Amino acid sequence: MKKLITYFIFFLLATGSKAQVSFNETKADVDLYSQREKMTRERIVANNIRSVKSYTYKSDTSTNAEDSYLSSEMNYDEHGNLLNYKLYRKNGAIKYQYAYKWDDAGRNLEFHQLRADGSTKYREENLYDGSGNQVSLRVFGRKSFLNKNEKIWYRSVSKFDEKQNMRQQLFYYDNSDKKLFDRYEYAYYDDGSKKQTVEYNRKGKVRFTWNYDCNPVGKLEAKSMKDSSTICIRYETDKDGNKIKIKEENVKYGKVVRIIHKYDRNENVVEELSYDKAGRARYHSTAVFDDKNNCTARTAYQRNSNQIKERSEIVYDSAGNIIELIAYKNTATPDRILKFKYSR
Repeated sequence: MKKLITYFIFFLLATGSKAQVSFNETKADVDLYSQREKMTRERIVANNIRSVKSYTYKSDTSTNAEDSYLSSEMNYDEHGNLLNYKLYRKNGAIKYQYAYKWDDAGRNLEFHQLRADGSTKYREENLYDGSGNQVSLRVFGRKSFLNKNEKIWYRSVSKFDEKQNMRQQLFYYDNSDKKLFDRYEYAYYDDGSKKQTVEYNRKGKVRFTWNYDCNPVGKLEAKSMKDSSTICIRYETDKDGNKIKIKEENVKYGKVVRIIHKYDRNENVVEELSYDKAGRARYHSTAVFDDKNNCTARTAYQRNSNQIKERSEIVYDSAGNIIELIAYKNTATPDRILKFKYSR
C-alpha cells in the first residue's frame, strides 16, 4: 500500500526529467513524456502553485488534525519546475528527499538524492545538445562506505542521428573513456519506429538483443528467451471503435518471461501484466483515466489471481490538481486517505 501511495504522490504531482530514449523506449515515447511534463508545468504556473503538501489520514472518518500527519512535501519554482521533494515518517522525521536544478528550457541539469540531514547521498548531472537531446549523464557518490569524498560512479554518452534518433549509448566507470562497461546500439525503421536494441558488454560481446517485430498474425510466440527478446507493438480496436496500442514482450527478467502493456487512445497505460514460464501472472494492474488524461483509479491484483491486492481512487479539482487519494486494501473500507494542500 505504501508503494502505491508513493507512486501517486510522486508521479501525479512532480515534473520529472524523462528527456532521453533508453532501452525499449522510442523517440515518440520521449516526445509524449515531454509534452505531458510541459502540460504539468503549465498547470502549476497557471494555478500559482509553489508548494504541495500531502497529509495522511487513518480512514475516511478521520477529520481531526490530530488524526493525520504530514507525509510529503513538494516545492516548485516560478516556471513550474520541481525544486525538492520530501517524504516524511509518521513521527515527522524525513525518510528521504530529492533536490533538482533546471535550465531555462525546463531541462533537468542536476538531481540530488539527499540524506535526512540534507547532505548529498548521490547526484546526477545532465548535458544536452543544441537539439535538446540528453547527450551525457554523470552519476556521483561517495568513494566508499568509510570515505565520504565524492567520486564518479558511472557516466553515459549518447549519440543521435540527423533525425534525432538515439543510435548509441556508452557507459563508463570513469571520465577518460577507458573503463567502458556497457554499450547499446539502436536501429530504426524508415518511419522512425524502433527496429532493434542490442546490448554489448565491455569486450564487445552481445549481451542481449531486443527485436521489435510481430509474426504474420501480429502475435508473439509464447516462449522464454535467454539472451534475446521480441517486442511486438500492435493495434486493436476497443468496444467503442477506438484504435488502441498493445505492447507485448517475450523476455527473461528473473522469473518473468512475458510482459504486456495495454494503452488507451491517448497513450495512457490502462493495464500491465507479466507472466512466468508456466503462464502464471506475476504482476497485474489496471488504471482508469478521465477525458483529461488524469488517472482516477488504479488497482493491483494478487499474484496469479483476480483478487484485488490494493486499489486507490484519485480526486481532482477543476484545474486538474489532485486533492485526495483514497487507498484501499482488499476491502471496501479505506486503509488510509491522503489529502493535498496547495500553497501559492
